[in-house]
Amino acid sequence: MQSVAIINGSKKYDGTLIATNEYSKVLGDNGFETHWYQCADTPNAEDYVEGGVMIKGFSMPSETLSVGLNRLFVFHRKLQNLKEDIIFLADPTLIKISDRNRNVVVKVHDFLPLTKYRPKYTGYLMSKFWISRLTNVRRIIVTTEHMKGLVGSLGIDPERIFVVPEPTDFRPDPGHIERSLERISTKGEINLLYIATDKPYKNLDFFIRLSRMFSGTNYRFRFHLVSKLKHVTRKRISEMRPDNLFVYERVEDLGKILDQSDVLLYPSLFEGFGRPLLEAMRFGIPVIANDIQPFREIVGDLGIRENVNNFQKWVDHIVNLTDPETYRRYAELSYRGSIKYSNENFRDSLLNAFDGIS
Repeated sequence: MQSVAIINGSKKYDGTLIATNEYSKVLGDNGFETHWYQCADTPNAEDYVEGGVMIKGFSMPSETLSVGLNRLFVFHRKLQNLKEDIIFLADPTLIKISDRNRNVVVKVHDFLPLTKYRPKYTGYLMSKFWISRLTNVRRIIVTTEHMKGLVGSLGIDPERIFVVPEPTDFRPDPGHIERSLERISTKGEINLLYIATDKPYKNLDFFIRLSRMFSGTNYRFRFHLVSKLKHVTRKRISEMRPDNLFVYERVEDLGKILDQSDVLLYPSLFEGFGRPLLEAMRFGIPVIANDIQPFREIVGDLGIRENVNNFQKWVDHIVNLTDPETYRRYAELSYRGSIKYSNENFRDSLLNAFDGIS
């Protein structure tokens, strides 16, 4: 039995952590002995998952500085004597750990830090560093063919890059389509959802503007935003005063929110993957997403893709979905699109990425 050291640097509720838990479970259920190492940049243990081995870094006044310091100089020293057969880095910023280990698999979610949405200074330099080290690792896991192309453009052999489309924890729920149609047809109500962190590239302002556009209309368009908001965003909402916008800064049961939603809006300007899209499609919830490359691959023609520069067209798409026949067509397409992101496909793709490493 081969052993795998799963090294994670993400906090609770982070999308990377959710995916890493899925990786760990599948590997453990399919013949690998897994050991979890949790790298911690902050001293608050409650910020991280319980279990495994906690690798504590230095805490600086700035968390950005802490991350840079720990990933460049601390964590790799504390983990230099790992005995596992394979090292799986769930975060590429931990790539310094690969210096003294041969069988390293690293997951690359996106190249955000090299875009105009990147963190300033430290984040940019850190990204330049880990990207330059990708040639040193044994295999690289990405979530889309688009990302495989970007990584391959660095001169890395495509045979070392494996696409592992991630699943969701939610079971398929085709019955949700009828529940939504009943809300729309009998109650005159449609619930529109956006799940996103409050970062510039997530384009929360676009969602808020949409809610303001429909505020006070006869048809009950209700906008639900799941996000821990920054002060400036709260101020923006207060100034615009939409009476149909509901904000949830902490959600214990995302499935309940999805069950009560009828349409997912996803105006994000940049993504590596877009997990909420799959979660919504699992319920048969129609999707309206920004027309960017990852969404062309995930949503394709199974949802509505519209450039966020066309604000009025987004308004028109939302109104069109209040027609029951139109709604049903897009709901059924959405549900169908979630099938290829099944747990079985995820398992097979992941095991293929780890196959033959010795």
